[in-house]
Amino acid sequence: MPARIGDIVFGQPVTLSNLTTLEACSQFLIPPVYKNQVISLRQHIERHKKPITNEVLSEYDFELIDLHQEFYEMVVNPQMPRLCNTDGDPLVPQKLIYEIDSPRVVFDALKSLGLAESENELLRDAVFDSSSELKSVTFSWLKKGNKRHKGMSRTVLGVIEIDGSSLKVSTNSEQRAKKFKQELEARIKIGVRYKATLIEPVEGELEKRWQNRSSANSQSEMSKEKNLSEVPEVKAHLEKIMAEHWKRWVREKVPALGN
Repeated sequence: MPARIGDIVFGQPVTLSNLTTLEACSQFLIPPVYKNQVISLRQHIERHKKPITNEVLSEYDFELIDLHQEFYEMVVNPQMPRLCNTDGDPLVPQKLIYEIDSPRVVFDALKSLGLAESENELLRDAVFDSSSELKSVTFSWLKKGNKRHKGMSRTVLGVIEIDGSSLKVSTNSEQRAKKFKQELEARIKIGVRYKATLIEPVEGELEKRWQNRSSANSQSEMSKEKNLSEVPEVKAHLEKIMAEHWKRWVREKVPALGN
């Protein structure tokens, strides 16, 4: 892989007659994303030995080699990334299933979770029986804003499906599932019976995708995502989120910078 600006080289430079050459170096380039570990080691050395000279570096040869081996494992054998939702919770897709007595009673109890301006907005695609009684409806479970992503005006916490005698709530974390159970218990006391929670494991599928991330299918999916980002409505929404981000970024804390 060709070197890029910011890449780190692990090697030994030698200077002769004002000419410095690289006598030996590692077989791989260290991406700049790992530079914080290098800076941390440098700060550790400076607390004990300052200035840092070639002789000082020789004293820390084992520490440098250990760090190099850590980089090797991370670069050559990368671990599958830890996936989280927009609240920072580990991604665990699941569906809560309830048995209900009345679609209308459950809808009235939960409709405020949709943050709609009117009930008609939520019922726009609902299905009614011949007596004009609510039979089924699906709407998003929303909350205002997002603590981690200030540019988001709303956060989708899940999808609520009411269909006859069934209530199903799909969400993507254990924390959100627990939150919905609390909301439901606070809003309706009778006429709802918990049946089951279906956990949809993602580890196997994610591991497969991670291993095949350079495959033709993976490249095709990436192309589809790129095309989606070019849709005018999507592009405008992303630009709005980024604009909000840049308004706030100067006040955001960055742990990697020590604040």
